Amino acid sequence: MKMFASAVAALAVPAVSMAGTTIDQSFDFMFPLSPGMVTMEFDQFDDMGGMRILKEVILTVDATMSADATAENDSTLAAPSFELQFNGSMLFELLSLGGADIANDAFAAALAPSDGVSGSGPDFNDYGTVSLGLSDGDSTTTDLAGFIGAGTVMGDLESSGGFSFSGTTDALLGFDNFHLVGKATLTYVYNEIPAPGAAALFGLGGLAASRRRR
Repeated sequence: MKMFASAVAALAVPAVSMAGTTIDQSFDFMFPLSPGMVTMEFDQFDDMGGMRILKEVILTVDATMSADATAENDSTLAAPSFELQFNGSMLFELLSLGGADIANDAFAAALAPSDGVSGSGPDFNDYGTVSLGLSDGDSTTTDLAGFIGAGTVMGDLESSGGFSFSGTTDALLGFDNFHLVGKATLTYVYNEIPAPGAAALFGLGGLAASRRRR
């Protein structure tokens, strides 16, 4: 099967927090499984010629793995406690940042003995769309040099998943539209350095206030 990936990157307006000023960039992705991967691309941090000091870099990834799933009992015995089991994993790396998550879920159904007709009957169940949530993040206050510049930083996001069953000796599983969709967010936390003129004005203001107090 030909693999494809789609992604959209966006840069947010700087915001001020208790820890400093922050810049958020988002990278929206969707790619088929399994397995599959996409390359994440973000702008480096612009330190404005040394007037902004990068303090921390934070990367978070939130994603949903999903597929349209069906199951059919191929055994001559009934499967009143049949379970479709869904497992997924996600791994990402970007310079010194990285993380991983795994998730699983089970979907129950009562299936009759095989009726010999594929894709219908009481031995067949259409689950519709089944989903798993995957999420993780990482941050660093060291090894920041690679994030600073006028270019981009690249990272990889990989994911895989699969289905299995229990409750019968033989079953046929079907799935379609199996993919991962989500968003990666890179946050730069930084402090501003006052321009020399502003620092001088601050000093003069402080001196004037001191004289008035005398």
